[in-house]
Amino acid sequence: GYPGAVIESFARGIPVIATVWRAVPEIVKDGVNGLLVDPDNIARELPQAMLRLAGDPELYERLSAGALESAKRFAIEVVGPQLLELLEHQR
Repeated sequence: GYPGAVIESFARGIPVIATVWRAVPEIVKDGVNGLLVDPDNIARELPQAMLRLAGDPELYERLSAGALESAKRFAIEVVGPQLLELLEHQR
């Protein structure tokens, strides 16, 4: 599964700063709904990403809008029927 904290952040319109790790890049799109940093360079890249986001209100607004848009794919109206279909096929 995907990290719940990322999906919850998207639902609130909060851009996410995350590492390029496992399935995270499937939902966090760099420059669209958040920023991605290299886990091997996190000590350098994470503070840079935080300062970039905090210092650029236009970037924050754009990523915030992207986060809200991304949250739609995880809405219960979307995920619920998909889950029911999967469960029905398990019978």
